[in-house]
Amino acid sequence: MTITPNDAKFITGLSIYGKDVNYKEYVQELYWDKIYVFTKNVLQWDEEINKSQMLVGKAKQRIFHLSKLRDLFMRTKKLCVEGKEVTKERIFATANAYVLDIMGSVIFPDVSGARVNANFIQLLEPFNKIHEYFWGTAILALSLNELRKASRAEWNQIGGNMDFLQAWIYLHFPIFAERAFLNKEWDGHFYGDMYTYNSKEKFQDVVYLKLRRQLENLTKKDVVFDPYKKDLDKRKGKMVG
Repeated sequence: MTITPNDAKFITGLSIYGKDVNYKEYVQELYWDKIYVFTKNVLQWDEEINKSQMLVGKAKQRIFHLSKLRDLFMRTKKLCVEGKEVTKERIFATANAYVLDIMGSVIFPDVSGARVNANFIQLLEPFNKIHEYFWGTAILALSLNELRKASRAEWNQIGGNMDFLQAWIYLHFPIFAERAFLNKEWDGHFYGDMYTYNSKEKFQDVVYLKLRRQLENLTKKDVVFDPYKKDLDKRKGKMVG
């Protein structure tokens, strides 16, 4: 059993239909001059600000640091609360920075969890077309790719959206959901909201042995092959969200 588009649709509520994120005109590796043009249009940065934001020590990398983006643009709300004038350009730049943050922390998170690839800035133009991409399929594709890499010998990290993967495990293998609480306020809409998670410290060796035993004793009756059957029947397979 593998993760499917239906899992992405019902867990995240994001679309699995629409325009491919990796569309024909998408450039896999933007040249620096192109990055400067995009950041000027999207974030209102000149070349000097751009260089300073992309510095890692003395090296310049094609990444945005999520913490720097947040520090710069969270001030927009504070300025509004203080009654100070905020330009339309600043508001648009803040909206773009927010979407970049979502890309780096939800859609395409890497193992660092602290940065987002600068190439994704292409997806922000034009801003009013962002909703046309199938973001749910993008999460699915990245998760499958990360699982493929994680199966290699001596590989000890995995990227992608771990909340999505964890919800998928709990929905299809309910015996592993014992460590999470059911969310009493869950509205039955997106399955990613079904659980709230325990974060208390545990003895890792004991947990590991318990998981090994549960995996080795799995039978068909422990597996839910289609947790969305009722929803699919009700909506006749229509897109959620």
